[in-house]
Amino acid sequence: MTKHIDTKKIEILKQIASLDSVSAIEAIERYLKQIQYEGLSENIFKQTRNSISVEELKKEQGYIFTDKTEIDQIAQGLSIEEPIEELFAMLKR
Repeated sequence: MTKHIDTKKIEILKQIASLDSVSAIEAIERYLKQIQYEGLSENIFKQTRNSISVEELKKEQGYIFTDKTEIDQIAQGLSIEEPIEELFAMLKR
């Protein structure tokens, strides 16, 4: 397979080398850049999905549910003395 591709490349290079038209060479150059760009963009965007469920996202990100009771217990263990309004004001700064 590689031999066949290499042979084709050499044939194409010979054809390009035989061209005398600057515009033809420039057209080939633009076409090659377009092919390279399409290949690059294909590699960037092929990893995106059309959709994902919340459950799939939770699993991928290792989400662990914490209920309000558990959060309240953690907060009590921290012995926070400032009023909630003051804490919210600190977040806005």
